[in-house]
Amino acid sequence: MSRVYASRSRVQNVVLTPFFLILLVGVFVYAGAESVSFLRDLRLGDEGEDVRFLQKTLNLMSETSLGEAGPGSPGQETHFFGPRTREAVRKFQEFYAEDILSPVGISAGTGFVGPQTRKKLNEIIATPRSDLAELSTAKKTAPRPNLDKPEELIFFFPSAYSGVPGESVTLFGSGFSWSGNSVFFGDKTVPGLSSSDGGELTFSIPDTQPGRYKISIGAEGKISNSHYFHVVVQNAISPFIKSITPSVIENGGTVTIIGKQFTRTQNTVYTGYGVVEDVSSFDGETLIISVDSPYQKSNGTDLREMPLWFFVENDNGFSNEYVVLLKL
Repeated sequence: MSRVYASRSRVQNVVLTPFFLILLVGVFVYAGAESVSFLRDLRLGDEGEDVRFLQKTLNLMSETSLGEAGPGSPGQETHFFGPRTREAVRKFQEFYAEDILSPVGISAGTGFVGPQTRKKLNEIIATPRSDLAELSTAKKTAPRPNLDKPEELIFFFPSAYSGVPGESVTLFGSGFSWSGNSVFFGDKTVPGLSSSDGGELTFSIPDTQPGRYKISIGAEGKISNSHYFHVVVQNAISPFIKSITPSVIENGGTVTIIGKQFTRTQNTVYTGYGVVEDVSSFDGETLIISVDSPYQKSNGTDLREMPLWFFVENDNGFSNEYVVLLKL
């Protein structure tokens, strides 16, 4: 079973070298930026490294940026497609209406990143920054949104995805109240929480047994979306991935993860395409899963492989990240 709610604490870093730029989910830049592709449609509520790269692309021009401050703004890009991202996509679509909207017979941006929008985004990525600045100056700017209007209650991500009772965790999002927020942690409630900026609040993990819990935020009668959090054993040794075979995997095949500190049952394997839950280990050192990735080779590119990350979560905590290649 696979479901996309990948942990930002493990996917937020992009690996940069003079020769390679590796984006671990949904976007792939290879061999000195010879080819770039968004590999899926994106919409409100989506999560992933490709969402963060989308925000970075939209922030290249003031007419399409997510704002000057707050989550999603330049330097503060996130992995969550929230209302600000949707509004920025809408501005982008109307800014390039002749290329995106006119071909499909509409005049107003939708905020949905479909094939026409992805095509234009890929063109923008390949455009030198100096040319973008000239284009931005020459074109008529799109209307900017009113960011002072009430925001939707959205839970972007927590500062950590595991911890022990009593530890402090900060939750990031939008639409929080100045006071009177609540965090719903499994069947427990942490009430009376304040937020100085409407975008983050801090609470202490309640006294509860090790395991996975769903957490969400309540504010002014509304309840946000949820994320999973793992309460771990005090002083536990985190799982560790030593190797993954094969090093180049095919969609539909199986992957063997070798490591240590895996539990007999209820290991969760996070991947660049989703989550595989309730994986058993007969020896505490081996996990075997099937690969069910939605990513395919993009038209017009020579890409044959893309990086795919894995890490393991159980009652001992989160493992290191391990990257192999997915054959497209």
